[in-house]
Amino acid sequence: MDIRWKNKYFNIIVLIIAIYMAALSILTASDIISHRKYLSNSAYFNSEQFKRELNEYYYSMLRPLLVTYKDYDKREDITKVTINEVNAASAQYQQLITSRLAELDTQYNQLIYQAQASNDKLKADSLTEEKNKKIDEAKKYYGKTPEEVRQLLLGYFTKDYENIKKAVDNRKSIKYYIKNEKTGEIYTNLNNVTNINSYIKKNALYSLKFPDDSKGDGSLAGITSLSISDSFNGYLIIPKSVEGYSQTHENYNYYNSIKTRVIKEVILLVVSIIACVTILLYLKKTNRLSYNFVSKPLFILRKIPIELRLGSFILSVLLAAYFINNTTNFFYFPIGLRHFVILTQLTAIFIYILICAWDFYLLIKKKEELKQQWYKSIIYSFKIIFSGTTAYKLILLKVLIFIIINFIFGGIMMLMLEHDIPTGFILSIISYVLTVLPYIIRKITLFSDILRGTDEIVSGNLDYVIDTKQKGYLGKLTNNINNMKQGFKKSLEGQIRSERLKSELITNVSHDLKTPLTSIINYVDLLKREELSKEEMQDYVEILARKTERLKVLIEDLFEASKLSSGEVELNLEKIDVGALLNQSLAEFEEKIIGSTLTFKVDAPKQKIYANLDGKKTWRVFENLINNTLKYSQPNTRVYIDLSQNENKIILTVKNISAYELDFDVDEIFERFKRGDKSRNTEGSGLGLAIAKSIVELQGGKLNIIIDGDLFKAIVEFNA
Repeated sequence: MDIRWKNKYFNIIVLIIAIYMAALSILTASDIISHRKYLSNSAYFNSEQFKRELNEYYYSMLRPLLVTYKDYDKREDITKVTINEVNAASAQYQQLITSRLAELDTQYNQLIYQAQASNDKLKADSLTEEKNKKIDEAKKYYGKTPEEVRQLLLGYFTKDYENIKKAVDNRKSIKYYIKNEKTGEIYTNLNNVTNINSYIKKNALYSLKFPDDSKGDGSLAGITSLSISDSFNGYLIIPKSVEGYSQTHENYNYYNSIKTRVIKEVILLVVSIIACVTILLYLKKTNRLSYNFVSKPLFILRKIPIELRLGSFILSVLLAAYFINNTTNFFYFPIGLRHFVILTQLTAIFIYILICAWDFYLLIKKKEELKQQWYKSIIYSFKIIFSGTTAYKLILLKVLIFIIINFIFGGIMMLMLEHDIPTGFILSIISYVLTVLPYIIRKITLFSDILRGTDEIVSGNLDYVIDTKQKGYLGKLTNNINNMKQGFKKSLEGQIRSERLKSELITNVSHDLKTPLTSIINYVDLLKREELSKEEMQDYVEILARKTERLKVLIEDLFEASKLSSGEVELNLEKIDVGALLNQSLAEFEEKIIGSTLTFKVDAPKQKIYANLDGKKTWRVFENLINNTLKYSQPNTRVYIDLSQNENKIILTVKNISAYELDFDVDEIFERFKRGDKSRNTEGSGLGLAIAKSIVELQGGKLNIIIDGDLFKAIVEFNA
């Protein structure tokens, strides 16, 4: 028995060592792959860092010294600065003077002018003096004679030459040997070198022959181009050793140190792979792998729902990849506990990945077990839950989320408390009491409030409001109940109002039709009398004509309102000038306007305002609005008509002071046969605004009424 237990633990330990070796192999392989470029003997000299260094040296130091400042020490001062350079610099100084003078003009001229305009001579003189002083300073500073410019340039060139020469002389890490093919001159910082090829062979770490060697390297193509244009042929050389400090050699040594480390890693990789494979082969050969190492972990693992296992497997793979790609300092010395911790973490992740992979492999092979795992899954459980009562779905889901969070919290607590399971369990229970329990109590309370509120509403109390500030589906349900109650209440009020309006409509139609009809009947009776004079008969006939015309207008308006409300109207849309149509409408009422005591104030833009409208129907809208103001405005007041265009809207506003008390709801004014004159003594059908609103809305516009005390404002909006 003891031997069996010893064999079991021995097998487990040996297998874990094999997994350690596998983890080490993967870490090593990853680091080798990421640093494989350092294995080249010329890794540093092939790097972009070194190529930038060479380009900077050639462009900024060597070429200016050999071309721009060639034989600079031997030249006379007069030849060091050309006349073209003097002229160019002088022109720049002249531009600076001109720019400064223009700047001073901008700064002072307006101020001087304002001072002169306000007769402040003292201030004007002071500003003029200040301006002239600054002009003199600018001319003195920038006004250089050609000789002064030449001396300035000479000083600049000499200083630049000395800096470049000093930089080249101090750069011991780079040697150059260049021949000018045109003149045959040799330029070099090498001492006593007669055979450059022999020197390179014996003393060079690296050499660049240009233009030949740099042609195939895009990073060094600039050196090739310049050397050809300068007729240069030569070498840039990195010697094996230099006197003093050299950053180039430091970088070279650093690259070589990485190369040495990577070579050691290659050896470590081979050793770890051999060790891992040897252990596995040994275990297989001795039949020690026959023991089911994963049976117990697998039994525990299958207690977890399958989707959580799949998710944790994916996360483990991602975590392993992160470890492998981001453990960049693993192979740095000194070796210590940190290396063991990292390797142990990665090994633990690998063990979990292997167990999960084996689990999925077994499930795929045994379909019945996979089906059983599906029945135990969270998704299937939610499917069962969601097939039940809808009211409890979200609550159950949130409770489950809270429980999972608390389990995770408990696990974190156990890890933080060094696997102190009792303490972690207690903290998890406390967390449950502080989060899940209050949540359930809040939901039960909300259910109680909803139930009490629905009882009140069912009993007829439509003013009862279920008070809740909670969010989520239960809060939404509460808001929906409140909104349904408000909608029902509004619908009921609308129905009552509709019944009232129907009653008023019948009364108003009867009154408005009966009044002219009664007059017609009475005057027809009067005309039947034989003793009437010719003048009286003529008066009666005229009255009959007016009453008949009024009856005709009432019937026509009634038919038009009916057609408009049903939508059975054909619109003849065309591009019309709204301003011209408004002026035409006002012209039609000119006689009535002049005959009234009202003053019309019209504000319309001079430019044309176009819109796609039915001209005849839109004219009817304007006619009804103007006619309303003539009938219902307080005498001796003003009527304001404003036409404007705002972005993509054309807005017409008509404002007047009502002669009658406006003590009705704004919506009621659009009802058929509704009139501001409640006594209904004024002429009109009461359909004007209803017809106007229907016409406007059929053309995609809006007609709104605003009442403020006795101020009546009609606002018409059309799309431009």
